[in-house]
Amino acid sequence: MQDKIVAIVAVLVVAAVGPAEAQSYDQLRKWCYGDAAAEQTIQGCDAVIKANRETPANVAIAFFNRGISYHGGKQYGRAIQDYGEALKLRPNYPDAFYQRGLAYRRSGQNDRAMQDYDQALKLKPDHVDVLNSRCYLRAIVGQLQAALQDCNEALRLAPNNQYAFDSRGFTYLKLGMYDAAIADYDAALRIEPNRPYSMFGRGVARLKKGDRAGGDADVAAAKAKVKDIVEEYAKYGIKIN
Repeated sequence: MQDKIVAIVAVLVVAAVGPAEAQSYDQLRKWCYGDAAAEQTIQGCDAVIKANRETPANVAIAFFNRGISYHGGKQYGRAIQDYGEALKLRPNYPDAFYQRGLAYRRSGQNDRAMQDYDQALKLKPDHVDVLNSRCYLRAIVGQLQAALQDCNEALRLAPNNQYAFDSRGFTYLKLGMYDAAIADYDAALRIEPNRPYSMFGRGVARLKKGDRAGGDADVAAAKAKVKDIVEEYAKYGIKIN
């Protein structure tokens, strides 16, 4: 997931408030727009949004950053609402469409997720994260050839993107192209050696090819990191046996 976006804006000068209040607002503002813990970001962005002292573009970023923090805490409904508020203020905001698409997918609303990914790519066709996410979603819903197109384009733009290798491996797995799946999972694991989803996908592909020892080892390693990974992939039509 993409990290919180940091706004670069001038220091706000407010003559109508005393030094203590101004300092307090400045600190809250830093939490909203800077590097802070999720709870601090939410608190800071709450203050920024309520104060109504920023430009509409910066308020949009405050909604977006608060949405990212809710998203990280799996509060997808709140995140979706904040991304929507950001888009009201800044309609051509590809990252807000992208993140809302992720939140929709994680809350099981695949059609809405696809719409947001499409819109993000209309605004920024070379957005690698969106291409990868749409590839994965297309593979989940069975649009396998379209998924390959998205992943191939993501890897053309970012040849060492482990997430795109993982998503394309998943697509090949669903297509029954096990050698190609293993090759992509291998590539992903060379970049991120302990990625459980790549280990699990490779394990399934190895099992499908009859490599019981290699497949079992990969699946066991993945399950040690993500306990419900078998159930998660079963929802997508990927089963060990």
